[in-house]
Amino acid sequence: MVDSRFISGTKLSKHPRYQNILNVFSLSMLSLFLVLVPLIFSQSQNLKLGTNNSHLSGVSSGWSSGTPLKSPSDAQLISWNVIDSTSCPSAGNCVSVGYYSATGGNINPSIYVESNFTWSSVATVPVPANFSSAGSLFEVNCSATNYCSAVGSYEDSAQKVDLFSITDSNGIWGSPTELSTPSGSNGVYFIPILLSCISFQNCEVLFEGGSVSSQVGVYSEAEVSGVWQTPISVSIPSGFTLNVVPGSQNDFYCFTLSQCETILTLSNSQGAYEAFALTLTGGSWTDVQLPTPSSFLSTGVSVDGIYCASIGNCNVGEQVENSSSNAYPFVATESSGTWQTPVQVSLPSNAGAQGQSAGIIGFYCSSLSQCEIIGEYEDSNFNSDLFESSGSFTSSSNIYSSANSSFSPVGIGG
Repeated sequence: MVDSRFISGTKLSKHPRYQNILNVFSLSMLSLFLVLVPLIFSQSQNLKLGTNNSHLSGVSSGWSSGTPLKSPSDAQLISWNVIDSTSCPSAGNCVSVGYYSATGGNINPSIYVESNFTWSSVATVPVPANFSSAGSLFEVNCSATNYCSAVGSYEDSAQKVDLFSITDSNGIWGSPTELSTPSGSNGVYFIPILLSCISFQNCEVLFEGGSVSSQVGVYSEAEVSGVWQTPISVSIPSGFTLNVVPGSQNDFYCFTLSQCETILTLSNSQGAYEAFALTLTGGSWTDVQLPTPSSFLSTGVSVDGIYCASIGNCNVGEQVENSSSNAYPFVATESSGTWQTPVQVSLPSNAGAQGQSAGIIGFYCSSLSQCEIIGEYEDSNFNSDLFESSGSFTSSSNIYSSANSSFSPVGIGG
């Protein structure tokens, strides 16, 4: 089974996150959604893995079997409830964000809060005054317990999709703030991609803008002491379009608001995927293509999951295809600004021998040499499973099987 995060095609309108947006903002048939019930799973290092119907979270030891999250009180009886991002400032204290279908037909943003290992939903998530009927939170970052920032999109009364943010200050979610949009942009939507915060209300967000059929641009915008600044353009290589994977704060590292590093999967003019690292320094973005392992295709690389100890010193998780279109997980390391040859990650013993598809979802690292990764792979029975690996990545273990239920990972936090 090919990783569903990377088979969406070259147009932004075909991208999985954007396709979800189309559904959320009533631009596609809502009947395409499945009934989803979020779950919570747990692990000793306080790793959190979000999926569109499951979640991993931290307890004393080992991975738990999962605890259902209770939907907001105004959720439809038969509905879907999607989690897009999770952030955990400490063990047993996390925030997850997403959206759900509410009574009356609205699509509302959702927030789940874990306090001392107990989960609950925020009764009413604040939305902008000109909110129409659809909105979602896509990224969250917590600098400390009860101090979080979340960004999302909503459809206004003019049917334009704009950006907004809300913050949790000492356990109270405040009034929403609309973000600035690029001057002169003719886009009808703006959607957040990634969020990183160096401290409370000092954040950097990447977002994309465009129309239903094409991408207008990619931008970054800084929040300084709670005030969002003028966005700047993020240059991507000529001939490529953005194909970013829904993820968590692990995909974007900022050490100051003018020093950030991230990874992006871009589609070339033939529709093949290539991997690039982007770095923000001195107010502008630069990009470099990641190296490809020998005997693998440079046009079959997707990336998700990054850990940076400092600018120019990072680990990145990759899904790389060979000439037979089989995909395998790799870790690429950047040292002093130079990317090294990626290292292949061993899969569990029940991995399928033929036609397998495996990739890395995210990292949890204390240093460049001390990382734990979570990934997805296809087992010998063609089920989509999750694996865990650490150290030199020469061995890994199965932590979850989809034999009895489907899932679609969206990111890991820790």
